[in-house]
Amino acid sequence: MPKLTEAKDSITNSTRRMILAYGPAKSGKTTFACNLMGKENTVVLAFDHDGTKSVLPIDVFYMDSKRPWEDWLETTNELQKLKGKKKCIVLSDLTSASRLMLYTAGEFKDPRKTYGVAIDRMTQMINKLKFEFTWATVILEAVDIYIEDENEKVTVALPNVIGKATFAPTIPAMVDDVFYFLNPRVTKEYNTTTKQFVQKVERFILTSSDGFKLAGNRVNKAGEEQILDLNEEVSIGVDGNMSHLQSLRERMGL
Repeated sequence: MPKLTEAKDSITNSTRRMILAYGPAKSGKTTFACNLMGKENTVVLAFDHDGTKSVLPIDVFYMDSKRPWEDWLETTNELQKLKGKKKCIVLSDLTSASRLMLYTAGEFKDPRKTYGVAIDRMTQMINKLKFEFTWATVILEAVDIYIEDENEKVTVALPNVIGKATFAPTIPAMVDDVFYFLNPRVTKEYNTTTKQFVQKVERFILTSSDGFKLAGNRVNKAGEEQILDLNEEVSIGVDGNMSHLQSLRERMGL
């Protein structure tokens, strides 16, 4: 596990949220997560090593793919030392973490026991972030919230599949806000000065209820108690400009 460069400035955090950033790959989840509270205030726990490349430089703990559970427990002990120095923890990402937890859970004659170990570890992991790291806003990233087999085929997806289980239905009860990320919206505008068309890329998030309807209800709707009411599309950035996040932080009380 690489050593983490400690932040120079001491930070106090009077308000924290637990956020699920959910949506397709390449939709801007990691960029959003690492910029919401500022990169200098953020530390990333990376189960997906490649997923953090686009946001470097930033402080990152890389989880060992061969022993993810043990490395996770060791890392969280180190993470507590950053209290007062960081105010946001990003987990990148739940989808990669679930695969690794499944692959390393051990082999049983009944595969449900293997799934059970993986699900239990994932649930413990999220609860640990929620209840032991109350000094930081936590952002959980996920492309899909289910456990896949070694061929990336969905083997555990819906809570009502007989003989199978998933931790997905419990997640909405664990978080304060759920943001569903739409695919980037690309438009072209004509520049009268250069006489050329300029491409503009804008990214949006949706409310939890709207987002999960679009996602096919793979995850239950988030709880009703929401401080932030996002019953509309919210722009989170144009062409990499994250200035929109300031107003979002204010609305969330961060």
